[in-house]
Amino acid sequence: MKSISRLPRISKAEAVLILITMLWGGTFLLVQHALTVSGPMLFVGLRFAAAALIVALFSMKVLRGLTFLELKAGVFIGTAIMLGYG
Repeated sequence: MKSISRLPRISKAEAVLILITMLWGGTFLLVQHALTVSGPMLFVGLRFAAAALIVALFSMKVLRGLTFLELKAGVFIGTAIMLGYG
């Protein structure tokens, strides 16, 4: 009688990493399609805008406490980054 070898069990963390990797890899096709219907600068701008909205939603309490000087510095840094991409 042959012995049946069992596959090693993967942990929950490993399963989540595999799932995230599959999702991340799957977005490659979406990005390639999006770049065919829009320019790369528009696409990057939309990605940054979406990321900014998501971060703003999760950090609303902290954002309310910002001073004018901090906002001014943030706008300056953001403008420098934008010009670096352009």
